[in-house]
Amino acid sequence: MKTNKSVRTGIDLGTTSVKIVRGEGRDRLERVTHVGSRKWEAASDARAADMASEAIREVLSDIGLSSGNLGQVIACVGGNETFVREATLPLMSDD
Repeated sequence: MKTNKSVRTGIDLGTTSVKIVRGEGRDRLERVTHVGSRKWEAASDARAADMASEAIREVLSDIGLSSGNLGQVIACVGGNETFVREATLPLMSDD
């Protein structure tokens, strides 16, 4: 069943925690549907991407979401060497 609501998910990947909020609304956010966070220790080596991915996956699981129902995703990544960039990415598979 198609809905007339837009779904948006915000992911904040900080240096000490991951926070996720998902909401719905057409022209503006009308309702927050899911919120979750988890403390984590950011790595600065080759394991960093895998550890960040696992932390995000754990929060999504904790709040009952999967990659297939996130809608538009907005991500924020913290750190000393972080730069602001806007990128439009293609739809991704659940894997």
